[in-house]
Amino acid sequence: MLGYVPHDDLAALMSEAAAFVYPSRYEGFGLAPLEAMACGAHVIASAVASLPEVVGEGGTLVEGEAPQRWAEAISAALAGDRSAARQRAITQAAKFDWDPAASKLLAVLQGVSDA
Repeated sequence: MLGYVPHDDLAALMSEAAAFVYPSRYEGFGLAPLEAMACGAHVIASAVASLPEVVGEGGTLVEGEAPQRWAEAISAALAGDRSAARQRAITQAAKFDWDPAASKLLAVLQGVSDA
């Protein structure tokens, strides 16, 4: 357990992580798993809220809270092809781009202000 990690150190840690385990019970968007996938980490996350959409094929989703399911997912990630998992994570993370989202939001706001 590392405790608090300065923001500037997170990318390096996630890039070298064998897995990023995120057993969230509720998630608004899933920014932490997305950041981990952008760094190439194999994300293992709860199959709740927005996480299935965010993680997609880029990681492993775990249904429920049973410790055995989480242990199996972690064991599989540690035994699997880390290079292939890294590529899947990066590919999935690339689907989320702030520029198009910001452009769409700006268009909506401009449409509302013009009305």
